[in-house]
Amino acid sequence: MIKYNRSDFILVCRTAVKSKLEGAIDFGSYYFKSTEPYHFSETDHCRCLLIGQVYSSLEPEWSRAEICNNLAHSTNRTEFIRNTFHLTGRFIAVFSIDGANYVIGDAMGQFEVYFNDDCSVIASSLDLMGSHMKLENHAGEMAELYSQIAKTTRIQIGTTTKFRNVRHLMPNHLIDLQEKSQRRFYPTKEDFNRTLELDEAVKILSSELRCFAKSIKKVSNLAMPVTGGNDSRILLGAFKGIKLKTFVFDHPDSDRAKKDIRLAKNVLKTQNKELDVIFYQKELDERGQNFYRDIAEAPREESKIYIWNAYQKYLKGHVILTGHGGEIGRSFLKNIKGVNAKKLAVLMSFPGNKTVEEEMQKWLDELDPEILNSENLMDLFYWEQRMGNWGARILTEISYVTTIFSPMNARSILETMLLVPKKHRQFAGNDLAKELIACLDQSLLSVPINPSMKYRIFRWMIRLRIYDLYQNLRLNLIVTRT
Repeated sequence: MIKYNRSDFILVCRTAVKSKLEGAIDFGSYYFKSTEPYHFSETDHCRCLLIGQVYSSLEPEWSRAEICNNLAHSTNRTEFIRNTFHLTGRFIAVFSIDGANYVIGDAMGQFEVYFNDDCSVIASSLDLMGSHMKLENHAGEMAELYSQIAKTTRIQIGTTTKFRNVRHLMPNHLIDLQEKSQRRFYPTKEDFNRTLELDEAVKILSSELRCFAKSIKKVSNLAMPVTGGNDSRILLGAFKGIKLKTFVFDHPDSDRAKKDIRLAKNVLKTQNKELDVIFYQKELDERGQNFYRDIAEAPREESKIYIWNAYQKYLKGHVILTGHGGEIGRSFLKNIKGVNAKKLAVLMSFPGNKTVEEEMQKWLDELDPEILNSENLMDLFYWEQRMGNWGARILTEISYVTTIFSPMNARSILETMLLVPKKHRQFAGNDLAKELIACLDQSLLSVPINPSMKYRIFRWMIRLRIYDLYQNLRLNLIVTRT
C-alpha cells in the first residue's frame, strides 16, 4: 500500500476502483482521502470541500470551517470564485454548484493538483495517482523533453507532466469535472483594464496584509526566514507585534551566507527580534535516507538534504511563512517586447525547444488580446509559469516535513500589485515595495535593501532607461541563435 505524505490528498471516482479507499469519505461520485486538514459544508446551492491551510482578510477571525461555510453559500460559480479572492494560505476547494463540479486552487497554485484525462483521479502527487491508474509515458519529442527535465530541474512545463495522460492545474485555472478540462477564469480583460495610484494601492495592501496577519496569528509556532530583501520586510511589518521565530540558514559552502546573516541581524534589530542562525550538515543521515525511501514522491535530489537537515531537524512543528508572491509585484521578468512562444521558451530555460514553444503558444492563445497587449503580460507569465511550477514545487517538498505557505498568496494581493503602473514596480528600486514597507513600519527601511554592486548597477540602468534595451537585445540574440 502506498504511503501518503503529511500533506497529501486524493479524489478517486467510484467507478475507477473496485472498493472504497480505506479511511476515505464520500464526496458525490468520488472517494476522498486526505492527510491535510479539511472541512465539508453543504447548502441548497452548493457543496464545498475545503482542504489545507486557509485564512481570510475580510473575516480574520474565521476558521477553516467558517470560511468553508461561507463559500458553500455561493449561488453560482462566478460568486464562488470571487469569494476565494481574499483568501490566503495553501489550499484547494472542490465544489459542486449549478449541477456541475469543479476544483480550484490557491492563487499561486502552492498546493499542487494533478488530474488525469477523464478526471477520474485527482491528487496532490503523481505517485498517488499511479496507485489507482496506469500512468502512460510520453513518446517522441515530449519524452525527450521530460528526459532532459529529469536530469535538471524536474519541474513540469505548462500544464504538462512527465506522464502523457496527467495534467497539472495551473494558477488562475479550474478543473471542470463535467467537461473534463482545465479552463482559465482569471484575468479577464476587465481585471486589467484599470489602474491604481501608488498611494491608494499601498493603503489597500497594508490593510489586507495586516488583516491576514491577524487571521494567521491564531496559529502557534509561527516562523519566518529573514533576508535583506523586500519581502521579508513586508511580512515583518505586517506581523509587527506578533510572536514569530525569525531565522536564516547558514548554507554549507555558501559564499553569501555570512553576508546574508549579517544583513538579517541588522534588519531584525529594528524589530527588537533575535535571529536564529541555522547551520545544517550537507550529508543526508540514515534517518533522512529512510524517510525519503518510504514517502510516496520524494523531492528532487538537490532539495532532499536542505529540507531534511534544515526544515525537519530545526523547524518541524512550526508553521513557516514565506515571502513568495512579492516577486510578481516587482516585474521580475522586466519589460519584454514582442512577446512570442520562442522568447517564452528561452525564459523557461529551453531555448529553441519546439515542444516547449508549443506549450508556450497554447498559453498565449488562451489569453484575451487586451491582456496580450497589457504591460502586465510578463508578470502574469511569471505568476503562472514560474510560481505555479517552480515556486509551488519547493513548497510541496518542504510540506513533507512541516507546514509552509505565503501570506501574499492571495489574488486580492497580487491583483492590487499589478494594478499599479509598472514604472513603480521595477525589480530594482521598487517604489511599491518601498512605500508599502514604509507604511507598515518605517524603521525597516533604515537598513539598505539588498545592498550590492549588482543591484546598484541595475537601478542606474533602469533610471537611465537602458535596462529594457539591454534585456530585449540579449533575449532577441538568444532567440536568433536558436
